Amino acid sequence: ECGAHFRQDALLKYCESRGVVVQAYGPLGSGDQFSVNGLNRKRSGPAPIAHTAVVDAAKDTGMTPSQVLLAWNVTRGNVCVIPKSVTPARQRENLDAVANGRRLPKEHFDAVGSFAEQYRLQHGAFHTGPHKPYKTLADLWDEDVGYMEGRDFEQPEGFAL
Repeated sequence: ECGAHFRQDALLKYCESRGVVVQAYGPLGSGDQFSVNGLNRKRSGPAPIAHTAVVDAAKDTGMTPSQVLLAWNVTRGNVCVIPKSVTPARQRENLDAVANGRRLPKEHFDAVGSFAEQYRLQHGAFHTGPHKPYKTLADLWDEDVGYMEGRDFEQPEGFAL
């Protein structure tokens, strides 16, 4: 997972130093995971697509909020975005955001890249528990998951950070 809501700056720098391109899974926040028509999971944080910096950039540039998030991530360098869409019009919109060299003006690039709150939307709790391969989120992600403390999201039986 890599997006304005979870920048992964250290991972990106590490991969770039070794010539590895980062695949940005869920760069738009994976809305279908959280919709009643999708998996209806609880979000662990606000939807990046509705963040004020994204909405403002979209208004000022004529892009959609989705295009803003995709253009921001690609402009970072060493990142390829993999947005999911089953709608042909949105697929074209997503492609247009990255294939035609669209870039955000610096002021918007900086604003989108400065979300103070950083969190995984794909928290992975469903992969954890006493009878699962990962006992805790820390085991699953191999990172400090303290940012998940106090967040409201589904937690399977036996869940632990």
